[in-house]
Amino acid sequence: KMYEWARPRYAVPVHGEARHLEEHAEFALTLGVEESIAPRNGDLIRLAPGAPEVIDEVPSGRLLLDGAMLLPEGSSPMRERRKLAYEGIVSVAIAVDSDGELVAPPAIGILGAPHADEDGEPIAGDLQEAAEDGFERLARKKREDDEAVSIAVQRAVRNRMTSIWGRRPIVGVLINRV
Repeated sequence: KMYEWARPRYAVPVHGEARHLEEHAEFALTLGVEESIAPRNGDLIRLAPGAPEVIDEVPSGRLLLDGAMLLPEGSSPMRERRKLAYEGIVSVAIAVDSDGELVAPPAIGILGAPHADEDGEPIAGDLQEAAEDGFERLARKKREDDEAVSIAVQRAVRNRMTSIWGRRPIVGVLINRV
């Protein structure tokens, strides 16, 4: 009925999935519309003069409001939040002296992940041991490189957590040089 009442010359369907848009565009042609086009997300369509046609493509996609900022749906902060929600985070703080030795046992913080294994035993000690092992396996020269230390400790703690829990949490390493 709407097509009978409005009698449009052109139809550009805009709601639904791609198959719905295609079907609507074909349906409009059967009702006497001169031209019909089924756009894709991001298509820039010239409506006049002449028949409608796709003339360009513009950036498109979903934006999410994050505090006061609009971020693309697949942006890094959104992916990180999703991973945090599913995998949790383990924080490891280590203090290293000028000789490349640990000053004290690593401090472990766990958020969004189990604090105990299946038997109810706390896992912080296991993670602390893994962090120490990862650090101690580094050659003394490599211990001067914060990036190398961070990667070694991250891997060791993540692998230990995976063997205990079956998931790979985000592991953050804080290195204090004393």
